[in-house]
Amino acid sequence: MVLPTSTLVEDPEVRRALARRSRDTERVKKLHDGRLRNNGADIIGIKNQLIEKEARAAREAHDELVYVQEQESIRRYLSRVEADEAAQRHDDAAKLRQEWLSQGLTRGERREADIARSTKDFSALNVDACSVATAQKFDGEDLGRHERRRVQASQVRDWTQSQLDAKHAKAADDMERDRLYDETMKGVGELQLQAEVEYDREKTKLALEVRRFNQAMASATKDHGIALDELNDRVDRGEIAATVQSDFMSENALQAHTSNPHRVRVDHWKGLSKDEVKSIVLSNHELVQAKQQRHAAEAEDEMERSHVQDGIRRQMAENEYAADKHRAYTQLEIQATLKRQVQQAKDRYGHQLLCISIYRSGQCE
Repeated sequence: MVLPTSTLVEDPEVRRALARRSRDTERVKKLHDGRLRNNGADIIGIKNQLIEKEARAAREAHDELVYVQEQESIRRYLSRVEADEAAQRHDDAAKLRQEWLSQGLTRGERREADIARSTKDFSALNVDACSVATAQKFDGEDLGRHERRRVQASQVRDWTQSQLDAKHAKAADDMERDRLYDETMKGVGELQLQAEVEYDREKTKLALEVRRFNQAMASATKDHGIALDELNDRVDRGEIAATVQSDFMSENALQAHTSNPHRVRVDHWKGLSKDEVKSIVLSNHELVQAKQQRHAAEAEDEMERSHVQDGIRRQMAENEYAADKHRAYTQLEIQATLKRQVQQAKDRYGHQLLCISIYRSGQCE
């Protein structure tokens, strides 16, 4: 089988489409999808800003409610203080009026004059004519208390009003900033919409180019496949013909022979022929028979050598037995001679000479 080779694209349109697709792929990897891409604005950041704005509005509404409640409590407190001060002033005025009336009575009109009759003729005390040291007339410890509290209440009202004005100004400023922000986001949305439309247009154009490229690639692949099929058919037919007609492909044993009858082509040798196998078998049979005959002759020779060795061993044993027997007879004769000599020595020289003789001969009875 023949493996397919890589197809070289010669069409400039196809190469241009490939380059454009590669650039767009890199662009998508770098900038992500068109819905997440805009001109200088981040959708996630915008959503976070909207969430933060809503949270800030809720927080400001809560602060406004708390501020209104505080102002209401301050107003009620000031009203209560003013009412208390008015009641206190009324009580003080009534007490002072009563005191002045009691001090303006004559001694005859005063009830305590009945206690001391001698003081009837005394005139009533003129409080206005008394000095401060007499402690008969004084305005109290804090002469400007009511005025001071009135001024303080006025200051609190002014401060509260200034705070309300500042809060209203801040709210107006926030509204203006929100309006500008909304206008900016509207412009950003329009730019984003234009970018998406442009991206869709480019995407459609790229899809058309890719379709043309795919069609060209499919046509080239189809032509290449047809050429490969034809080549495979030719190769298959050639293989079949070579297998049927060639000695090499059919593994014929004769295709390994050379001009030398005793040598073959090793890289083409496919085994022995039947005649060669038969001749080799006969030759091996002859070799086996010759080996068996040689082994039989060697066995006969070995047997003959064994018989000869046995005869030699028997002869040597007989010779050794005769030599041992002769040595025994000789020893007996020597002993008999020695005994006879000892007896003769005893008789001639006595016992001492006999011991000396026995010592010299190496035997002692």
